[in-house]
Amino acid sequence: ALGGTVPVYAHVPMILGTDGAKLSKRHGAVSVLQYKEEGYLPEALLNYLSLLGWSMGEDREFFSLSELAGAFTLDRVSPNPARFDLKKCTAINGDWIRTLTADDLAARIVPFLAAAGVVAEPVTDDPRRVLDAAVPLVHERLDTLSAAVPMLDFLLLPEDRFVVDPDAAAAVLTPEAMPTVAAAVESLEALEEWSTAAIEAAL
Repeated sequence: ALGGTVPVYAHVPMILGTDGAKLSKRHGAVSVLQYKEEGYLPEALLNYLSLLGWSMGEDREFFSLSELAGAFTLDRVSPNPARFDLKKCTAINGDWIRTLTADDLAARIVPFLAAAGVVAEPVTDDPRRVLDAAVPLVHERLDTLSAAVPMLDFLLLPEDRFVVDPDAAAAVLTPEAMPTVAAAVESLEALEEWSTAAIEAAL
């Protein structure tokens, strides 16, 4: 109508929910902010969404945005509907988390710990030392950033806010177990050096 070159239009196929119905504003809608609040990385979401109706080939499912931009061609777009699989999205998110350095991961976890009231931002020296030591220990087990909160909060909460789950205590702290617990407490309280080797020797 304006006398220019008519562009070529294309679109990816429909995206379906786990129930097989197409996703829409009224069905299966989830805000991208919800994924952010649950601890999904932007690079992981982009990676997963690009797989809905498109393939890089060679069964490759893990790649960066720049690799995607370089490899994208319309001939690899499928005409068939794609199904949004949250488990697959979460698995890719976990793969991306494992590519982060410990420092980067700790920085990304801090807002989730702060939102849960476990630490204050900016993080002060003592919590920072705990995080630096503890984050590498949970790194391989995380599929989302929010999953780090219950793994780390007991190390960072003030003593008066630390609460033992009554059901867990009832299952573990039985009358038969208490002599062992008491002996462990006595041995550990006598330690002058709080190190792995000294703790192992005492126990």
